[in-house]
Amino acid sequence: MITRLRAQNFKSWKDTGDLRIAPLTGLFGTNSSGKTSILQALLLLKQTAGSDRRVLFLGDERSLINLGTFKDVIHNHEEAQTLRFSLSWRNQEGEGHLDGSFASRHRQITLERFRCTLGDSVLEVTEVPGMDGFNFTLNGQKGLTRWPWGYQSSSSSDPVSGLRLSLELASYLGPLRQRPERSPHVWSGAAPSSVGADGAQFAQVLLSPRGKKHVMGAVEGSLRRMKLAESFQSRPIHQGSEYVEFRLRENQSRTDVLLADMGFGISQVLPVLVECFYAEEGATFVVEQPELHLHPAAQSELADVLMDVVKHRNIQIILESHSEHLLRRLQRRIAEEEFAAKDAALYFCEMDDGASKCTELQITEEGTIKNWPKDFFGNEMEELAATTKAAMKRRLARVK
Repeated sequence: MITRLRAQNFKSWKDTGDLRIAPLTGLFGTNSSGKTSILQALLLLKQTAGSDRRVLFLGDERSLINLGTFKDVIHNHEEAQTLRFSLSWRNQEGEGHLDGSFASRHRQITLERFRCTLGDSVLEVTEVPGMDGFNFTLNGQKGLTRWPWGYQSSSSSDPVSGLRLSLELASYLGPLRQRPERSPHVWSGAAPSSVGADGAQFAQVLLSPRGKKHVMGAVEGSLRRMKLAESFQSRPIHQGSEYVEFRLRENQSRTDVLLADMGFGISQVLPVLVECFYAEEGATFVVEQPELHLHPAAQSELADVLMDVVKHRNIQIILESHSEHLLRRLQRRIAEEEFAAKDAALYFCEMDDGASKCTELQITEEGTIKNWPKDFFGNEMEELAATTKAAMKRRLARVK
């Protein structure tokens, strides 16, 4: 589980500060305020740890995210600055921490600092110009490794292995999910690691043995709970066929229809639900706008689903959202003692003098937020006052 994250000189962030990452972490704020960049910092570390001999992998057309060049990601595009990341995690071996610094020299990304700890084990890696590899020191023992993230040890307390495993168990679902196809699906025979960044692998997940056994029923129950459908099933297109289609039963007409013919909101939330029940225990699920295209009541029920997944499946969820209804339901469950305040970390992001600024919301055991930002979800009282004023003006006009 990820427990802390900090990024310095990354995109719109001069410094995010030391962000506590809780079992349920929510990022809120205006558009272009830096919310997504916080998620991208974590995803950048994930894809770098999974790459081969790259000091820092900014991405390409096949990677999880593609951030362009060093100049694109460095704050204010000032290439002379140093890019810094700090990440903490917790696993069965204890608490781990990474400090990494990266710079650009002659348009090549270089390593300035790489220090990774897990318990009493301390690994430090340095880059030596002209050498085919990196010098490392692990608890006083010196040697050579092919790349900073690639150090391997048979010890269970190997700090880099613990780091890579924590990042490997992080999945990501972006804000633009693919709409379900009308054509039938067939299982490829392989179980994907997740639904994918655009949700396109949701059918393969559901058709896999684990998907059929553990995920399908949970997703159906969640759709019913959110009052989006009465049932959700996969059926062969004809007896004995390997090709299947996904059908839902509508609440109003009580007729079975193809997933492709249901409302767009269902197609967008379906990959969210599938990943919630498919991710391995102890994994981290990073998702943007899980509530996309859902009506307010369904957004509130989705919040309950997410909280239950965190509590009962031990899945960490880090989300970026614009949903007031999702946040209000979380506050209510904390007040009702259904969800612990300490298990939630909520942040409000905004721009301040050309740089992103992050404020952790102080949520009490009673579910109230003590430092509610001005116009957090717009000015509700101003809207009510303006509506009342306009109504009175019209009534006066009719009297005259």
